Amino acid sequence: MKIVVVAPYKAKVLKTIEALEKVKLGEVKIIGLKETIEKVISSERIKIKSEIIDANVFELVDKTKKLIDEDTILIFDEVLEYTQKQILNIDPNYQTSDDVNYFYAVDIPDLKHFLFISNHSKKRHLDFEDKKKAIVSIFDFMNSLGIKKSNVAIITDKLSKTDILEVNLIKMILKDDICKNVNILSPCRIEELFNKRYHNNVYDKNINLLVFKNFDITQTFVNTLGLFSNNKIASICNIKNNIYIDASNQYDEKNILFSILLAQKYLLSKTKIKFFNSDIELICKETF
Repeated sequence: MKIVVVAPYKAKVLKTIEALEKVKLGEVKIIGLKETIEKVISSERIKIKSEIIDANVFELVDKTKKLIDEDTILIFDEVLEYTQKQILNIDPNYQTSDDVNYFYAVDIPDLKHFLFISNHSKKRHLDFEDKKKAIVSIFDFMNSLGIKKSNVAIITDKLSKTDILEVNLIKMILKDDICKNVNILSPCRIEELFNKRYHNNVYDKNINLLVFKNFDITQTFVNTLGLFSNNKIASICNIKNNIYIDASNQYDEKNILFSILLAQKYLLSKTKIKFFNSDIELICKETF
């Protein structure tokens, strides 16, 4: 499997590459300003053997595209969103797309299961159709990790009749799709999730998938979880079966590596290569 790292100018990303080489998770290709990358490698005393392909800002898109194939994991560091979209063949002026899915997987130490968060769009206001797509789009990814059932909490700031109607509409739409493996709970507020006094909490209801009102609220929640250093957070985007990771938004190399491991497991599941959940924990512990 190929891992292409684009413009890795931060030490945390280059340290992740060093870790990838140690555990031999795949063929790593590095592309960007070679002189800049080598300066960071030297100053941080990072040991990297992978080839560095020199590319300035005008060459970056075309040279990166030539490295991408069907099973490539792309990692962006200091790359503008406009340039990311060009590399991924998304219209740079188009804000939303039915082909793009944003999701997170959070490993919280006192929780026995991963907590997933899914967004199908970066639109400011998501309707019930967007939320339905968020649930469906992440289902294959969860399956690749051996998770066969989603217990979904749709998060709201107030429990209104509209929220209840929206949940019922989603349930009705999914009835003939994957509803047997999806349990959508009644809408709940964020403060209820981790409090056992409330009926819908992540512990008693085994909630493993959250869907928020919009992308900004999702980001705020994830950033809050990131303040606790014991939590591992994978941040992944899937477009047309291409996986990419925006490392610039991740706290450290531990979370970047966690993202790569889960992304790789998803792609390997499509080729039916064995890769167990225990491998993820073992590699993270041995590397960092």
